[in-house]
Amino acid sequence: MKFLKIGLALFLLFEVCFSFYRYQYLPMDGDMISLAFGYHEVKSDPFGLNVLLHNASYGGTNRFFAHWLSEKYIKNAPLVFNRFASPIDSLYLAWSFARIVTQFFLIWILAVYITGNGKLWDLDVLLSAAIVAPLFQIEGYTYYMTIIGYSLSYTFFYATAFCTVALFFLPFFNAAFKRSELRFSLPMIIWLIVLVIYNAFNGPLNAPVMLVICSFTIAVYFIIKLLESPEQNIVKKLITSIKNIPSHLVIIFSIAILVSIYSLYIGKNNSENLWETMSLYNRYARLWQGVYIYYTQKIGPPLLIIMIVVNWILIRYHKQVQSQIILKALPWFWCIIVLYILLLPLGGYRPYRPYILRTDTLVPVTLGLILFYGLTTFHILRTLSFRYKFVYYLVIIACTFVYVNADTKTIKYNICEREALKRIADSKETFVFIDNDCSVVNWTKTNSYKDSRGATDLLLHWGVVDKKKYFYQK
Repeated sequence: MKFLKIGLALFLLFEVCFSFYRYQYLPMDGDMISLAFGYHEVKSDPFGLNVLLHNASYGGTNRFFAHWLSEKYIKNAPLVFNRFASPIDSLYLAWSFARIVTQFFLIWILAVYITGNGKLWDLDVLLSAAIVAPLFQIEGYTYYMTIIGYSLSYTFFYATAFCTVALFFLPFFNAAFKRSELRFSLPMIIWLIVLVIYNAFNGPLNAPVMLVICSFTIAVYFIIKLLESPEQNIVKKLITSIKNIPSHLVIIFSIAILVSIYSLYIGKNNSENLWETMSLYNRYARLWQGVYIYYTQKIGPPLLIIMIVVNWILIRYHKQVQSQIILKALPWFWCIIVLYILLLPLGGYRPYRPYILRTDTLVPVTLGLILFYGLTTFHILRTLSFRYKFVYYLVIIACTFVYVNADTKTIKYNICEREALKRIADSKETFVFIDNDCSVVNWTKTNSYKDSRGATDLLLHWGVVDKKKYFYQK
């Protein structure tokens, strides 16, 4: 067991270190300037009262915490790394650190969901973490199942923001899997309500995900209790069914539903959602194309779904309590995923998401698939006994190899940007010509020095330059 634990720990250490190394070669994105210096309306109005009272419209109306965290990190993290690295190197170290912390936390929280245990050195936690870690793709199937994106800004607003959503649902998940009671202490209730508020005004997907899961869970509980009720009178039957739903779940989920609805109402005045219009019919037509593209073009996503189905087949022949709980949970899991995807077109259309689905909007779905793949695989490996189990071990090793093998490349995307930053830093001129076509703290190349003003302010703040130096490309 000691050697197995050491082996699993070394594998996970390699995954984390190799990911950190590759994250250092991702370029900066064009949203970092506005996140650092812009969005003043949402930063001064965390809960969108100006929208509610004055029908105001501005960017990121219901995303205060994501904007707040992004601004603080983008402005200050490189200054910390400046203490032991050059100003340019410190930028990429800071961005890599943010990504790897998010990745490590998500791997750990998935392991906690799978095992019900949070101890890092526990064998079950190490095993479950080793099962899910290779599924965090950087290069392999990145276009179809990325969690940690190429863009640091999108990482903050999607993967990082979703960490606290996972924290919120964890005690309810543990209760559903009979690991704990669905009754919480007062400090825990307060903590969960704080998480509700934080999540609802964080990333763009947090409020919709809480609304879908909480509403769906209460509805399912109500239907089950309604069918179980022996009452003949329909009114009494309805009242009894409502009373039989666990009170703590009703209270906290109801608060989550109301706060999420308010957040979505405030979000309707997000000016960034008005960039492009498309009819609802056409959005759903695009959605079906997106589903086909994302789940048929590469082996990564369909393999994950196939393995969950294979695991379900193996588990359904066993009568253990935990096996039965997993079997009951799987249909609801698929229903929530389908419901979430069907609701995505209601969030509007943007031209950079031509098929509605994209790796960022699919973060909850991808994490859900990874969770249930890890949960069912771990349950079979550690609990079930059946003939030819060694064949199953070989299948899981082969499946892991597919993801590890696909994600071995290190592509140095930011070499050109690094060279441009060095050219700007070393230049004695105020207006610096950059003789390349790569983006520099931008989504595209900078055609006019006027377009470099925001980047110049950031570079000066980070200490990359000692005075304002504007740059341009042709």
